Amino acid sequence: MRTHAFLVGLITVSALFVLLLIIQPEIQPDSPNDSADTFLARGATNQPLTTTTATTTTTTTTTYSSTTDTAHTSQHADTDTTDNTHPSGLWGKIPNLVFILADDLGYGDISPFGARHIVTERLEELASMGKRFTRFYAAAPVCSPTRASVLTGRFPLRFDITGIYGPGNPRHLPVTPTLPMLLQDKYYSTHIGKWHLGGLTPAHVQTRRNSPTGGRPGVAPGPLQHGFSQFIAMEEGSADCFRLQEGLQKSRLYRDGSKHLIRDDTPYTASNEFLTDRQGDEAVAFIEESVEAQRPFFLNLWFDAPHLPLEPAPGHHFSRYNGMPIVFNKIQTYMTQHKISIPKCELLDPINDKCSPIGASEGRAYITECAANENPSQSGIEWDYVPNMPVSPPSPNCVNRLQALYCCLQKTMIGIDGNSRQHDVEYRSMVDNMDANVGKVIDALARLELLENTLIIFTSDNGPEGGTSGSAGPFSGRKRSMLEGGIRVPMIAVWKGHIPAGTETNEIGVTTDILPTFLDLAGIKSPSNLALDGISLRNELTQQAQQHAALNDPMGSTQQRPHNNTLYWGLCTLSPASGQMAALHNGNSKLLVNSAGQPTSLFSLNEDVFEKNNVMNAPLQKQTKEKLAHQLAAYRQEPRLK
Repeated sequence: MRTHAFLVGLITVSALFVLLLIIQPEIQPDSPNDSADTFLARGATNQPLTTTTATTTTTTTTTYSSTTDTAHTSQHADTDTTDNTHPSGLWGKIPNLVFILADDLGYGDISPFGARHIVTERLEELASMGKRFTRFYAAAPVCSPTRASVLTGRFPLRFDITGIYGPGNPRHLPVTPTLPMLLQDKYYSTHIGKWHLGGLTPAHVQTRRNSPTGGRPGVAPGPLQHGFSQFIAMEEGSADCFRLQEGLQKSRLYRDGSKHLIRDDTPYTASNEFLTDRQGDEAVAFIEESVEAQRPFFLNLWFDAPHLPLEPAPGHHFSRYNGMPIVFNKIQTYMTQHKISIPKCELLDPINDKCSPIGASEGRAYITECAANENPSQSGIEWDYVPNMPVSPPSPNCVNRLQALYCCLQKTMIGIDGNSRQHDVEYRSMVDNMDANVGKVIDALARLELLENTLIIFTSDNGPEGGTSGSAGPFSGRKRSMLEGGIRVPMIAVWKGHIPAGTETNEIGVTTDILPTFLDLAGIKSPSNLALDGISLRNELTQQAQQHAALNDPMGSTQQRPHNNTLYWGLCTLSPASGQMAALHNGNSKLLVNSAGQPTSLFSLNEDVFEKNNVMNAPLQKQTKEKLAHQLAAYRQEPRLK
């Protein structure tokens, strides 16, 4: 009797379970209608993604190893086990996506945008392969808001992000549709490097690690919960984490940072490598693993460099600058002794002269033809090798080379003097080192024959930090400023065979455009109920463009943006009283207001790109000022997404 009752009960429970499975509504992956809790749970547990076609239903379960990065996939289908929507079925059919973000890199810090004080040969190479955007903007003049704009395609103020996330601001990017979420049906993705969007404090990481599901409602989300398949970063955002205690306060962030990484919410001691080198190596490893698995990939590589603290990058990245004043002094002394006239270097064109970074070509020619006791094995110009000067007077040809090298060194040594010299050299070495790690990515893509099927975008999160030798180029303002120097950043886009090589454009682009551009090129439609502030730059990327665009050329695009073709910035650096906002209409009229919404400056960028002439009180500009002030006031009142 007991056995019979048990069997009846078991059959009844089984029937109810089957009925629940039948009537349970299907959850589409990454639907914009999902609740925040649904997004959080899925990102934390790698739940199966259910895809439905007209003839078959396929459930694909993918688990990711935290030690090998290998995707292990099992598929179960009623009829056909081939799922063309899964990344493994799309290899070679859609472009791989690489987004590289520097931290606090100024517009004038790399040679494709006019720098002559830092060696950035690999970024120069990257620019020659694709297109430079001379009017590209970060969505904010500081870190966290710009990063949010990249992942969401929305202005940071939509989420009430008005400053950086840290001990004084423990908030985080709310769970919302993000780029990796929207890509994950077709792409395997990784985030490598600085995060700074909350959720990576030691307490947050530990809570998710101890949770049976890897995360739960109410727990701040990290990169996994925002849609990335995997990530490698550093704990951040609290006063007790390594980044603040040892990294920033004791200037050991880059030299010791690789010892304090976390990988998929698990401690991960990678090596003793300089942090930027570690990030570059991890990026290459991810690319190689994706090729082996034949899966389209999205690489989100956010370098910490050249953000403070300033530290000497290893090897020649530091020594090539540290020895420059010695070489310069030797040349200057030699020229004086032999009564060689000191050239008027200011007469050289600072953009088009032949002093490309630190006079490399002139330096090599001088060492080869003019220096006594030359080291035949010396390749290139490394400033830790200081050539001996000839004893006899130089030949006329050597005089010309000496004068050229003198001017090149003079240009590149601006700022290398007095107490600032050490930090100046450290800054240059960090940018130099980051450039080399961009080169690692380029080389890996070339070696694996992926350049024709990979879109690469390189840019920075804001202008250069104050108190460093970072350069905003010719523009006014720096980091934390709404002037051009705080928000206009270098941008290079490369896709061999699709983006014309060696071109540039003055079309306006913004970091909010990254998400819609990547979705467009991947053939993914943005959800209809997801209101984006960015636009796809596909047409501008792929069309032929002028070889040189003047900095003050009017915006040449006919493509319209949302909000009456107006861009908005908002920032609260320390307190609401110190807040500032800006609006840019049609790429020309730019209004700045204070925290009370009162206009403080109005610039016409077409005539005054360097923002030297405030026309706010000009009678002819009254209507423009009032119109933009009204638009900014209305924008400030729009609901925030929490």
